[in-house]
Parts: sequence; C-alpha cells; structure tokens
Amino acid sequence: MVAGITISIAITFATFITPKAKQAWIVSWVFSGFSIASVFGVPTGTWLSSKVGWRLTFWIIAILSTLVLVAFQLALPHDLKQKKVEHFTDQFKILTDKRILLGIFVPVLSLGSVYIIYTAILLVILWVLTHHTQS
Repeated sequence: MVAGITISIAITFATFITPKAKQAWIVSWVFSGFSIASVFGVPTGTWLSSKVGWRLTFWIIAILSTLVLVAFQLALPHDLKQKKVEHFTDQFKILTDKRILLGIFVPVLSLGSVYIIYTAILLVILWVLTHHTQS
C-alpha cells in the first residue's frame, strides 16, 4: 500500500467513526502506527528476507496486505459522503491556510534533511570502503 494514500484514508475513516472529543487522539495513533510499523516492520522484513529470500517475503507482504484490505472493506462504514465541490481548483483553497502549509512543510523539510544526512553518511562509508580496498 502507498503510505500517503493509506494515511489519508486512515485519517478520514478514523475521524468519521470516532466521537469529536477523541478525534485528535485517534489521528495521533494513526501517525504513531505508521512510525511503529516502520520501526518494527523494516527490520522484521529484512530479517525475514534474509531467512526465506526476498521473493517469498514479497508474497507474504502481498497476501497480508490483501487480507487487511478485505478486513477494511468488511469493517469500515460504507456511507461516507464527500461534500460537493463546484470546481476542481476549489480543493486548493486549503493551501491558503497557514496551519496547513506548516503541516506540509515541516515534515517535508525535516524528512528531506534526514535523507540528505543519509546520503552524506553513505558517501563517507563508500569513500572509506573504496579507499581501504585499494590499499
């Protein structure tokens, strides 16, 4: 599943099925769930692929994802309605809200800086490895 789409759908349904007083709490758990999944899922997937190979690991993830999709289809409400939009460009009005822009730019800039550091570390590691192998 694509994380961006999945987060959007999860937050939409979470706020739809949760009482107003608990909506902020449930949205925080949606984001926490993705962080927890990354912390435990990536090492688990790496370990599993080292034991059974990447192809079987891929199929296990595909089957589990399909089962989760079916569970979502059965468990989530089917009467979720969207508001009518006059024109497609009306959806971009949300970008005039400074809180939304802050909510977009803070993660983009922080994740971008993390990946810049990962790239720099990788370059240092590659430089060390290539210079040690030549000696």
